[in-house]
Amino acid sequence: VGYLIDLDGTMYMPQGLVEGAQDFFRWLRASGTPYAFLSNTGVKGPLGVQAKFLTPPFRLWEEPVSLRHIHTAAVATAQYLQDNAPNGSPVYVLEG
Repeated sequence: VGYLIDLDGTMYMPQGLVEGAQDFFRWLRASGTPYAFLSNTGVKGPLGVQAKFLTPPFRLWEEPVSLRHIHTAAVATAQYLQDNAPNGSPVYVLEG
């Protein structure tokens, strides 16, 4: 058993961590339960999420969350393009 954990609205809100987020994370670490933090926004990559979890009021733990536990849409999109787009293909990034 493991957990796939959405970030926005589950671990934090715009004003900071949701109630119980730190306790849940401590339990995950202490129990050795597998977990992955997931984000469906392309705004932050794993380093941005890691940095956010170190910054009050989003501080989750004393140490950085390992990057191997953070998976974002930005990285998934880049990996998909790397695996599927022919070399030299134009890529257009749109925001909206």
